[in-house]
Amino acid sequence: MIEGLTEECRKWEESGWIDVENAEVFREALARLRARSARTTFQWVEGHTGVAGNEEADKLAKKGAEMLWRETDTLPAPKKTYLHNGAAMRAISQRLAYRGIMTRKTEGIRPATERITDRVVAAIEEQTGKRLTKSILWKSLRHRDVARKISEFLWRCLHDSLKVGPYWKHVKGLEARTMCTACGVEETTEHILVECETPATMEIRRLLARILRKRTGAAANLSFGALLGATAAAPAVSPRNDAAAIARFSKIVITESVYLIWKLRCERTIEHAENPEKWHSASVARAKWYACLNRRLGLERALTSRRLGEKAIDRKLVETTWSGILNVPAKQQEHWMRLSGVLVGRLDDG
Repeated sequence: MIEGLTEECRKWEESGWIDVENAEVFREALARLRARSARTTFQWVEGHTGVAGNEEADKLAKKGAEMLWRETDTLPAPKKTYLHNGAAMRAISQRLAYRGIMTRKTEGIRPATERITDRVVAAIEEQTGKRLTKSILWKSLRHRDVARKISEFLWRCLHDSLKVGPYWKHVKGLEARTMCTACGVEETTEHILVECETPATMEIRRLLARILRKRTGAAANLSFGALLGATAAAPAVSPRNDAAAIARFSKIVITESVYLIWKLRCERTIEHAENPEKWHSASVARAKWYACLNRRLGLERALTSRRLGEKAIDRKLVETTWSGILNVPAKQQEHWMRLSGVLVGRLDDG
């Protein structure tokens, strides 16, 4: 913050504040500083060292972080004479100009996107007790723990842009695809992931609930909002040293399971819509689910290789992520990364 207001601000201002994070906050702070008649100085103080002013400021910062930006703005608006708009000609470039145009281009928010993201944010806030912004939700889709194909699928779900249900109502000759082939009701993203009563979907949701309960020690929330917001949520668990690993495991297993439900639904409706005998049974879905998690487990182990350098995943994080749910004797659980042929343990079907 100090560097931004004392060193970087001139460069940011010349570039028209394009691609500057929290530009609105910095611009207004800079305008208020310029409006002062006296010199303003900043001094960095190490946090959490018992300095009274710093401790109180930290409390206020945490309180403010839970509020919306405009809810914290109790000061009068800064004078426009101290705010500079646009980029300086000497600093402009074709790339910067293009970025500026794209930043200012507004297409509006699709009502469907607004509706679904509102549901997801509400579900995650209720689940975690923490405030979640839509910006954090969208950014969470690009996390390295989420496979790209799954990230793209979740992105489409949040935009309600999957070619299901209502999409086919206006496609001549394909109106029948509006309905779920198994349930006989209009097919929506929520129906596919939460409500569909096909044996495959129900079995995957059952296994997902059981493995989450086993790993987190709490009942799983598998609502529509919780499933789509899994990339941005951490489960409510009792305080443990591996809380971060539990949150990571939940994110991985939920996103992998959701995508598998979608894949099996596509196979059923596209390849075997007219032949119910070839629809996936519960046992087939169970085998595919275990295979899916074991492939991900194998990938995780491979990504801890030192040959990957900085791109490698921390070995300890992988160990704690999958701890307690593997087909490994209890006495070897802590050192399972050294073993070969390690698989996700079969859940008790009772």
